[in-house]
Amino acid sequence: MIRRPPRSTPLYSSAASDVYKRQALLWALLAVWALVRWAGAVRLHWLLLAGMALAAAISTRWMYVVLVPAYALFVLAADLGEQEPAIRSVRGLVRSVVVFLIAVLIGVLPQVWLSRVASGEIARSHWISEWSLLNAFRRTFTSSDGQATYPLPIGLFYLRAFGSPRMLSPLFWLLLPFGLWALWRWRMWRAAMLLLSWGGLVSILLAGLPYQNARYTLAQIPVVAGVAGLGATWVWGALPWLRRPLALFCLIGVLIGSWYGLGIVQEMAARQQSDRATARWVEQSLPAGAHLLAFGGTRTFHGWRA
Repeated sequence: MIRRPPRSTPLYSSAASDVYKRQALLWALLAVWALVRWAGAVRLHWLLLAGMALAAAISTRWMYVVLVPAYALFVLAADLGEQEPAIRSVRGLVRSVVVFLIAVLIGVLPQVWLSRVASGEIARSHWISEWSLLNAFRRTFTSSDGQATYPLPIGLFYLRAFGSPRMLSPLFWLLLPFGLWALWRWRMWRAAMLLLSWGGLVSILLAGLPYQNARYTLAQIPVVAGVAGLGATWVWGALPWLRRPLALFCLIGVLIGSWYGLGIVQEMAARQQSDRATARWVEQSLPAGAHLLAFGGTRTFHGWRA
């Protein structure tokens, strides 16, 4: 008999995977908030909180380890004109970076132990062992799961996914030039270093993966949203006559994103109902004790297995 096992359907598994990605992103953003508070007050507890929060992000989704250099660069960055206290001592800079990295290491160690890195489980990961920047130009990959051929090369896929309404309404991309101008005009050098290094490091990681998953671009949303938000702020303050059109523009962007997101949820629900109907049809069609060989619908019967 094929029946629904609790908490194991494809829809549930997909939703749970998204929850982990969002949790990791939340921890990474908490680390940014703590770093900003530390830069304004130079209090040790904010630096420790930032390190532990980033460690939590890494423990939740390993890909956030690429943000360690970006955050360390933020700590190292001297005050170049922002309204924050300058950190002029080189010895103080080095000490701050070391404290931050130690906090990250201490926070990650429990997960390292649980994952049994020493036994090589992570080292044997297909994504790590076969990561290469040359993958950005490839479409076909072979792993223990078989051969996968994608319609687009890895680099082009993530570039396209990065601008998809699934992540952020394309209308907000029009605000990016104004956001970059605001970073320059307001001399927000430390923020610019963090945003650009965050976006660059995550892009390099994604381009080298031997796997395609549009949801991995979730880690890029803070960069795009942050720069677009700065652009909207600059337009609102520097061009008062554009305030009403800007508000309408942002509202339309939110509505487009919401409409697109609702369509994705409906599509996932429809797919789940189709999988359930397929499983029930197979159950009713096969004799008791029969063995089922599935090639195209393996995931369906795994989610709705006996």
